[in-house]
Amino acid sequence: MRRIGLAVVLAVSLMLALLAVEAQQAAKIPRIGLLVSGPPPGDHICVLALRRGLADLGYVEGQTYVFEIRSTQGARAEQAFPHLGAELVKHGVDMIVSVTGIGLVEAKRAMATVPVVMAVSEHPVERGLIASLARPGGNITGLATFTDEIFSKRVQILAEALPGVSRVAVLRLPGTVNDLIVRDLETAAQRLGMKLQVIEVQGAEDLPAAFLRAFGVARRPPC
Repeated sequence: MRRIGLAVVLAVSLMLALLAVEAQQAAKIPRIGLLVSGPPPGDHICVLALRRGLADLGYVEGQTYVFEIRSTQGARAEQAFPHLGAELVKHGVDMIVSVTGIGLVEAKRAMATVPVVMAVSEHPVERGLIASLARPGGNITGLATFTDEIFSKRVQILAEALPGVSRVAVLRLPGTVNDLIVRDLETAAQRLGMKLQVIEVQGAEDLPAAFLRAFGVARRPPC
């Protein structure tokens, strides 16, 4: 939680420092919008980390800043975030923090007029959220948690931990982000002389059969 908080808090605190000057002049408290995928938002690890990190820097919720939290409440982030992002902008927030990378692409246009900080993001360059990791450009910045370098390193660590491994299985859910993850894993596996076995799943109910397939075990017929 501390690792997540540090990266995001640094970005948020820089913006808060700038907003504090404007807030004093306008006699208002900076408002931070939070986009959270799934209930309950108060227990989300990124929300907890952000609160603690800001407190460590001397910010006091309700006095030096205010959170405006919007949660998908079980709906798909891709469908909910554009509406929720537009709602936060209309509500007058000074910045938006997204605690999940899913749904950001769909909500990008709705949030184009305020700074956006990504607590989590998957392949932000390939998905068109930022121009590059070194120079994001636009109004979006934050933490890139899933990149090709990260997945390449994971496969490398696996090969070092299990010398001689020749086949690696990965479970794939439908979606563009997962396509990019599989692409990166496959590239890294081929470079290390390993074969990547991609197993498609639609949900939790598919996991037992997927694991049997990964271990090369035929599924037993029902009694």
